[in-house]
Formats: sequence, structure tokens, C-alpha cells
Amino acid sequence: MYNLWSSKRGTSLVEILVVMVVLLVGIMTVVQLFPTGFRVVKAAESQTIATRLAQQELERWKNMAECLPNGILPIDENNTVRLNQPPGPPYKDYESDDTTGDWQFDIVNGQSRIRRGNAYNVRQVFGETTLIPVGSYFGVLNGPAYGSRYTLAFSPIDVSLVAGAIQGLSIRSGDLQRRRGDSGMEPPYLRPGQYAIDYDLSAGTGGVQVFHVAFPKDPGVAKRVYYISYSYWVVPTGGGEPELVSKVDQRIPDDPAQYVDGANGDWVEVPVEGAPSGYDVTELEDHTDSCARGFVEVPSFSLDPYEFQLADSVMGVIAFNPRGHGMYEYTARGVRPIEARIDYRIYDTRILREDRTVPPPSSGATDIAVKLALRFILNIGDPTDNPNPLTNDPQEPRGAPYEGLIPGVKMPVLIIDLATGLRVNLTDPDAINFNTGVVHLPISADLVDASGTVLGANTPLAGRHLRFFYRADGDWSVQCSKAYTTYNRVWGTNQVDFRSYRAVGAGNGQLTNRLLFAPCEGKKSVVVDYSYITESDSVEHKVSGEAHMVDMDTATGQWCVDLKVPPQAYIPANARMVVVGTSFTVRVLWRDGKNWRHVDMDTNLTRN
Repeated sequence: MYNLWSSKRGTSLVEILVVMVVLLVGIMTVVQLFPTGFRVVKAAESQTIATRLAQQELERWKNMAECLPNGILPIDENNTVRLNQPPGPPYKDYESDDTTGDWQFDIVNGQSRIRRGNAYNVRQVFGETTLIPVGSYFGVLNGPAYGSRYTLAFSPIDVSLVAGAIQGLSIRSGDLQRRRGDSGMEPPYLRPGQYAIDYDLSAGTGGVQVFHVAFPKDPGVAKRVYYISYSYWVVPTGGGEPELVSKVDQRIPDDPAQYVDGANGDWVEVPVEGAPSGYDVTELEDHTDSCARGFVEVPSFSLDPYEFQLADSVMGVIAFNPRGHGMYEYTARGVRPIEARIDYRIYDTRILREDRTVPPPSSGATDIAVKLALRFILNIGDPTDNPNPLTNDPQEPRGAPYEGLIPGVKMPVLIIDLATGLRVNLTDPDAINFNTGVVHLPISADLVDASGTVLGANTPLAGRHLRFFYRADGDWSVQCSKAYTTYNRVWGTNQVDFRSYRAVGAGNGQLTNRLLFAPCEGKKSVVVDYSYITESDSVEHKVSGEAHMVDMDTATGQWCVDLKVPPQAYIPANARMVVVGTSFTVRVLWRDGKNWRHVDMDTNLTRN
């Protein structure tokens, strides 16, 4: 009889193959989940890092609000503010309506230049403010210097020399006191800190309309410059309604190689600039002007407190004449300490900067590891996301290799000792782990100047404050933008800029409740003071501190603010308005493959 319990049937080859296929399908299904999971983890890590960088930048500005600029704006490669650049997600192209997705090039002096687009063009700083610090000796990349040292909030800065004059950096004092005069007579007596103006227009050289200003006599100062702002009325050449436009910070004299003669206080002819094409200038608007003394760049300091030297463009260090510390000037706001308002350009927002205090070395360690915020630091020769300027091929996604931070600094990471302004000389080629973002500092290192000359041999690094400059793969950048401190009002013209607004006319001598702004001011916060009149009782009601965000009206395409005027009320055409910008925004931006990612963080911040 056959014993069923003793049967030893084996597994067939077909069954084994079926099991293997099923197992393989399961494994492949699971494996396909990993890339997505890795991308999610990487995206979450990048988002966390970006949020931390943005928060750190906001906290930095909260702690130095007394230096807050008047505005931080986007500019193109010609250093012109891009008024029509709206806010929103970053795009790669130069023009917002270009849908090709390609890079574009300018040919300048026979060389191709990559247009930045709004991915990283927020680089123009207006009116960063400081009092003149106390004088001291300090080190810079080019050796020791003496002066009232001030380090700009952003660096490296973008400056150049044209005919021996610095371009891209200008410094002004506080606004001077105004006196009215008659250019047909001797100027009035002017004390230091005052200026005189005659609002009457006349025909100057070439038929250009001019007005006249005068400044105090100061025979001991051979080089003086001034910056004047004013508003004036224009009408279309063929006739039409008058319009009010403004000119801001016009240099006197306009030639950067010339200066106002301090030996006399004669009237100076000032041409009216900035009139729109096809318009004729008719008159200056009284009492809309302001004038400031300009600081002059000099090779060595004299007795004039309005002097400065650019000590280090990489670190962004300016040395003021130390005579200015503790001195007072007459201003439109009374007698105040001399202050400096600085306009400059950031060289490249993709150059990241981190300040670290070096910790003490661990027991038995031969180096000190400092972890930077980002990994995958760009090394010399690494491919970048820039197109290749040698081939002008906008379709080449990874073109020109990385050559260093800026021209003249052919190194991937620049480490500056903040106390001396000297570089930390890293001799170990493996000191920087570019993949992990860790810098292995020696226990002691030489501090060298820009030429490599050792000025601090074998200096212990523990406890020193160092600044790290570097770039990271993915074009990471930390950018700031700020609503302008005070917006000027213009009438009639649609040519509003980054520091002006226009109240829309109703055509009946009254104004609607809408204020128009340039697109570059979109999504910024403003506070408005104004007054309105109720039709029922003709009573004037004043409104103070009404907060708004500049937003787009999708029906009209206008970037605007609608004031909260009650029904059956109106704003008189000549009503005085005060519009103050309050928002400060930090955008951390990076490229994730072919896509841009960004984190925005903002707050309301005004100068102390």
C-alpha cells in the first residue's frame, strides 16, 4: 500500500522562476520609491536650511536697525533699477514676458555678460546710514589703515574706477537747512550746513532749463560735492495737463571730476534733469527740494570731516575721516551728529557670508572643524549652472567653470579675521571638505594680506571671529528687499518709480482712494497718513498710520493701495499725504535641478 506520508515531492524549476519574478517585481516597486523619498528628504532639508538662513538675516537686521537703508532694489546689468519687475517666484530670464526659458546675453565691450534676471538681481542699496565711528588703526586686505572704520551690511561690493573716480559708491550727509535767495543778487549769508536756492528757471547751455543754488564759503576745503533732490512741473510739448515729476540725488557738479570751489559762495547753475521725453519743463515746485553734502574719496585725510577712503571692497570696509567723529552739523532737523548715508551695489548675492567664533580645539585634536550652513561648496573648476560665455550657447545648462569668488580672489572659500581684516592662510589642500561643507582650521595659522605677505605669523585661531565667504552648488543666495523709507507724490504722470506714488484722479477736482506704485514695490507694506472730507457735513477727518500692502488689481494690472475712505467721502486734490514704507523681506533662493525654489520671510522694520 502506498504511504502518502512518505512522499518527498520537490520544487519544480517553473515554480522557482515564478517566485523569482514575483520577488523581482516587488523589489523593483520598492526601489522606485527611494528616489522620490530621497528627493523629498533633500527638499525638506533645503527648506529647513533656507528658513534658518532667512531667520538669521532678519535677526541681524533687527539688531542693527539704526543702519537700515532707505531701500534695497533690483537692478539690471546697466545698474538701472528695474521698475517694472514684479515680485513673485523667480524666473531665469532677463525679461518677465520671455517664455523661452533661455538665458540671454549682452555684448559689452566685445565680451558677453550674462543678464541676471530676477533670480539674483536685488543688489542696489540706497541710504544705509551710520554716524561717524571713532577713529582707530585696523587691518584690511591691502595692509593696515587708520580711520573711522565702518563695515557695510553687505559685501563684497561692486565698485570700479572711471577716470580716477569711484563708480558704484556714493556717500551723503544729512539734509542741509534751506534758505531762499535771488540769483540776480548776492547769495545770502550761509552758515555751515545751509544752502540757498532760487526757484526761478532760466535757459542754460543748449537751452536746458536751469536753476541756481549757493553754498557756504569754506576756503580750507578744495573739494566739495552736493546732492540735491527736487520736484518740477512739465507739460507735453504739444499741450496738455501739467504733470509733476521728481529728480533725486542729482550731483552738483554733475561731472565726477569736478568739485564746488570752497573759496567762494557764488551761485551755482544746476540743470533740470530727468524730464520725460516730449515734455517741457515749466517751473520748480517750491519747498520740495532737499540738499545734502557729499563725502569725497581722498588718498589721505585732511581737515575736512566729509572725506572717506574705500579700505576694502571685499569686506565692504569704509574708512571715514576720524575728524568727523563727535562733530555736529546743521541739518533740516536741527543740529545733529554728522551722519553718512551710503549708496552702493552688492557684487553678487550668491556669495554667502557667515560669521563664526572659532571654538577651542578638542583634547588631542590637530584641527578645529567649522561646519558651514550649506554642503556642496563650489570648488575651483567645478561646473556651474551658468551658460558658457565662450560659446554663447544659452541651451548649455552647465557651462563656464567656477573661477573663484570675484576677480582677484581666485579661491573657493575666503576666510577673514574680523579683528585685523587679514586672510587666514590655509596651507592644507584638504582643509575644506567641499561635499560636507566642513572647514578644518589649523590650531594656529598665518594671517596674510592680499599680496600674501604674512602680517600675523602662527596666530592661534581659537576664540577669533572669522568671516567665511563662499558659494554653494545650486546658486544659493540670501537677498534682502525693503520698501522705501518715504515715497514722494507725483501728479499726472504714470512714470512712478521705486520711491514715488501717484493718487488716481477722479476728473472732478477730487481724488479717489487709490495710490499707484511701481511694480517693483509690489507686496511691500506701507503706512499712509491722509485726511478726507465727508460730503454730508464737510468735516475734515484725519487718518494716521493706516497700514496696507501694495497689491495688484487683476482687473487693471495696477500695483496699488486702496485707502479706507468711507462712502460719501472724498480726498481733496491738494490734501497732504505721507506714505512710509515699513516692510523688510529676506528671500533665500536656490536652484533644485531645473527649478528655482525660494523661502520668503518678512517683517515690519523701521530705522531707530
